[in-house]
Amino acid sequence: MGVRTSDWQSAGAGQVEDLSDILTFGGGAPISRDFLLATASPSAAQARFGGLNQIISGPVMGPIKSNGGAITVTGTGVISGGPDGVDAFAHSITKLTNSGAINGAAGTASAAGGLGVSNRETIAALINKGSIGGGAGGAGSIKGGAGGAGVSNAGAIPTLTNSGAIIGGAGGGGEKTGGAGGVGVSNTQGATITTLTNSGTISGGNGGLDAIGAGGAGGAGVSNAGTVKTLSNSGTIKGGNGGDSPPLVKDFAGL
Repeated sequence: MGVRTSDWQSAGAGQVEDLSDILTFGGGAPISRDFLLATASPSAAQARFGGLNQIISGPVMGPIKSNGGAITVTGTGVISGGPDGVDAFAHSITKLTNSGAINGAAGTASAAGGLGVSNRETIAALINKGSIGGGAGGAGSIKGGAGGAGVSNAGAIPTLTNSGAIIGGAGGGGEKTGGAGGVGVSNTQGATITTLTNSGTISGGNGGLDAIGAGGAGGAGVSNAGTVKTLSNSGTIKGGNGGDSPPLVKDFAGL
């Protein structure tokens, strides 16, 4: 399947249903179920207080939805957007680590591409060593769809560290207007990224081509309408190229 959740169990132990009546051997106060779960193992504590860790080690369809735990995409893991790759909507993510690929889906006709990672809650740490990409916008008979963002943050990301590639999706082609390229990392109004550290590549997607009108604008590498407290860059942050008319149309446009 490519997806599994981590768990913990001592050898030979069965499932613990109720620990409320267990007393200490020294005759002290009863040991609470919450205390035993929290101190038994990190995974057991997550089962009680949050979600289980999700580990993606093969090809899977997205979106992978947050459940309060961590999400790890290994080097062999590939998430194909449906339409997004990873969504943190109802629950936060303790740590999102990607060494594989997280992709948004391509948009349908004239529709926007999916988002690589979409956050409306809190991702305490997002660490990317692989690739995160927004989906391409869908081509349209009049206007192409916009490319999806690689990472779209409408909540809080205290730590975002990239040593791989985060790329916005390409805009879709249109008869009159090409779609805009997606943003590499988008931080929307009211959202916060405390520390963004880049030693890899963050790039906007290229704008979509057009047949007779205007090509789509290239996407920004990083777009901020909220708060980015610290940005450290030793890699590459760049915008995408704008779309243009096909060469034959340009060559004869003045005739």
